[in-house]
Amino acid sequence: MPKNEGKILENNSQNANNALEREKTNNLEQYKNKIYELENEIETIKERNKRVELDKKWETSFTRRFCICIITYLIVLIYSFIIKDLTTIAIIFSSIVPVIGFILSTLSLKLIRKLWEKKYKNG
Repeated sequence: MPKNEGKILENNSQNANNALEREKTNNLEQYKNKIYELENEIETIKERNKRVELDKKWETSFTRRFCICIITYLIVLIYSFIIKDLTTIAIIFSSIVPVIGFILSTLSLKLIRKLWEKKYKNG
């Protein structure tokens, strides 16, 4: 075998090895990127689960139920004083008072919920 052929074979072999190394490096980088993406997705899911868990606890909390009861009661009480002399109209509007009370109580519970969350997270 002539010297040139030996060098050509050696260069081809070295080029093939270099190409394989580059491919391995590229594959490794792709795997690292995929792992990083998966880790980020897992963290996002964990954060979402914490929020959902807190929402569930709030929905079933005594604090929320108690506040809704108190606010609804106060609205019905105020309404009763306003319409105590209007009997016909009172019957029509009396059926809607609990609905209005419930809506207003749920809208006004945001501040109470924030306070509850602070206490729940700290304690």
